Amino acid sequence: MSAPLGYSQGSGAISGIKRIFATQLSDLDTFDKEGVGTLRQEGNKKYKYVRFVPGTATIAIVAGTAVAYKTISSMTVTADSSDCLASGLLGAGMAVAAQAGTATLFGWIQVKGLVTAMPNAASGAAGNGLIMGTDGLLAVEAASTVGGRVATMIDATGGANKVFAHFPY
Repeated sequence: MSAPLGYSQGSGAISGIKRIFATQLSDLDTFDKEGVGTLRQEGNKKYKYVRFVPGTATIAIVAGTAVAYKTISSMTVTADSSDCLASGLLGAGMAVAAQAGTATLFGWIQVKGLVTAMPNAASGAAGNGLIMGTDGLLAVEAASTVGGRVATMIDATGGANKVFAHFPY
């Protein structure tokens, strides 16, 4: 009997998924080393390789900064909410590495799994849905909000800001 379509015989894993990477999750590079849009699984967390671009306003990015798509087709992201898809704010993920936000760089964002977010998510309570806020921050989802949820608050005590990211990828 042959293996189901998309699975390699005996591995239990989907074939065609990249498993060896040239970069560490915390690396930032001036050229594309992985192929933008590449997905990476590390334990229970999923990451996406993207192109970071500066926005109109300089927004310094630290680990846990929420970034949104500036251009989906080229996997271009920024923390400057005024520059994102005509301010449509389609959330891309959470930055893994810190950067000044003044240069075009390539690196990883976390799209799924537990992550420590920027402090403004702290106003929420465990279980609150989170949506893209302004300039790299997440905001608590209003009861009237339809769609756009990118994370769920897990723990906001003591500035922990633990959220479970579930960005579309």
